[in-house]
Amino acid sequence: MIHINAKIWGEVQGIGLRYMAKVKAGKFDIKGFIRNDPDNTVYMEIEGKKEAVEGFLNWLQRDFKQAKITRFESEKGIVENFKNFIAK
Repeated sequence: MIHINAKIWGEVQGIGLRYMAKVKAGKFDIKGFIRNDPDNTVYMEIEGKKEAVEGFLNWLQRDFKQAKITRFESEKGIVENFKNFIAK
């Protein structure tokens, strides 16, 4: 189990990213949350098996074409054992 904190810049709000992330999180068995921040970025914390987290992040960065990501930063964090995935 790994935990990732990520911040996403670009055209990432108002395009259904949080909703689709929730749908994909269920398919990848990812737990955590995603939210829009006031600076027009998106922040998320996700947890799951390494392969699932990598698959989820690949989907987000490569396959979710509605987003125009200009910058993506992530770092490992401490596993918090989230029980579900919430789109805030």
